[in-house]
Formats: sequence, structure tokens, C-alpha cells
Amino acid sequence: AIVNDGVYITPTFYTKIEQVIHTLESNRTELELVKKNLDEGYLTRAKAAAYVMDRQEEVVTDVSMMQYLAELLNVDELHVIDETGIIVSSSVSKYVGFDMKAGNQTRPFLALLESDDEGAYLIQEPQPNSAEGKIMQYVGVARRAQKGVVQVGFVPERQMEAQSRNTYNYIFSMFPTD
Repeated sequence: AIVNDGVYITPTFYTKIEQVIHTLESNRTELELVKKNLDEGYLTRAKAAAYVMDRQEEVVTDVSMMQYLAELLNVDELHVIDETGIIVSSSVSKYVGFDMKAGNQTRPFLALLESDDEGAYLIQEPQPNSAEGKIMQYVGVARRAQKGVVQVGFVPERQMEAQSRNTYNYIFSMFPTD
């Protein structure tokens, strides 16, 4: 038995605690890597969507083409926000006309409209979206051909799965107890 501040700890208990700590650290590292890779991937997809829209304006005016582009880019949602902060085109037709000023989740994207940086972008953390309250992650980029924002949205399943493996309940369920 190991004595620590007058408390006796068995070697088996000590070993299990060390395993829990190691598992937490490994899972945290994995989560950071998953998040970084996903953020980079979705930023690239948002830039690709903006590139297409700046060169083929007809995509912006056709919901079915927006849906097709969202499918090609493997994103759940694709939106175009005009210079006033209104969603003017979307792969989700019920979002057309939504005012980005109307919600705490959407308002930060308005900063992209005020930026003079052509490469401006925003990668938002997963959170309930303003329109429906469902957990989404959004990435927005400033348009180059005209003032506006192109935004992709996705359900952050891989990130939420990685996060779920970093809870005490999950970790303790992995270790048999004697």
C-alpha cells in the first residue's frame, strides 16, 4: 500500500487512477486534433463554395443548385448572406430571409461584412443555431466579388463523439472495478 497524506492507496487503485489520467490526456489530444482538422476542412469548403458563387452567380439564385453544391462539399447547410446581414440564398429554403442580427449565434458573422480583409473568415464553435436551436457548427468566409458572406453549416458529429469519450462517466465505464 502507498501512503499519501495518511491515506493508504493500494497499488491496483493507484494504477487505475494513472490509467484514467492517461486516458483523459489522450482523449483531450485526440479531441484537439479532430477539431483542428475539421475546422481546416470546413474552412476550405466554405472558401470553395464562395469561389464557385463568385464565378457562377446562377448557383446563388437556385435552391436546387445550392443543395447540390452543399452535397458536393459534404456540408449540411450552405448560405449566402448579403451586405445587410440577410440570408438571401440557402440550401435550406426556410432560412432565406433570416436576419443575422436576430440571434446571438448568428450575429458574430456580421463582423465579416465590416472587414476589409478579403480573406476574413469565422469558425464558430458548435452551439444551438439561432433559427431552430439545433446543435450546428458554422464557418463563414467573406465574399470577394461582392460584399457578403458564404457560410457552411454542419452537424458536428465527429467532434461530439470525440467529446463524449472524454467524460468521467465514459472513462470510468471502461475500467473494471473490483
